[in-house]
Amino acid sequence: MKKQPIFSVISAFLISGVALTLIYFGYFFMTFDLAGGETLARIESQKIVLFILTICVLGVTFSLLKYYLSIGKKHTAIGLIILPILLFGAVSYSCLDTFLYQEPFDKTVWLQEKWKPLNMAKTLVKKDELIGLSADQVQKMLGEPNEAYSNEENELVYFSYLVEEDWTMLLRFDDKIVVSTNLRLPFLGI
Repeated sequence: MKKQPIFSVISAFLISGVALTLIYFGYFFMTFDLAGGETLARIESQKIVLFILTICVLGVTFSLLKYYLSIGKKHTAIGLIILPILLFGAVSYSCLDTFLYQEPFDKTVWLQEKWKPLNMAKTLVKKDELIGLSADQVQKMLGEPNEAYSNEENELVYFSYLVEEDWTMLLRFDDKIVVSTNLRLPFLGI
């Protein structure tokens, strides 16, 4: 009795789904941080690794596709390729969304928002536009920070600004000059 083509498609689809679930669960398990507090740089690095992993999975899937087509099992080949292609599209979109953030600084927009625009903050951080500015210059440009942290000697150490989507932009000072900036998600306190 010959197997129905729809069963070949469905079984290959389910097998690829289980395989992809195991692969990506392993990836997320290795990169997940229960404490939270991920920086923009870390998330961007994780997205690059995820994209490379997805390309590798797609390459293996195309090899299997070629094999199954060569032995005449086109329905199995179709079932195998559906999820990896959808996954590639989703990961590509996620990466593009992460890396296409260029937004010029607009002081008017920045100052009128309690939660500062994320893409503007990403641009300021990634292009190091605040490095070398004094605390006064930063406040003139960005307005009052949500919080300012000082050390025991009452020297300014950090400014923080609340940014959309639960991000916080931190500016670290040394001798009242910005020496580093980053965007960070909140710590979960676990």
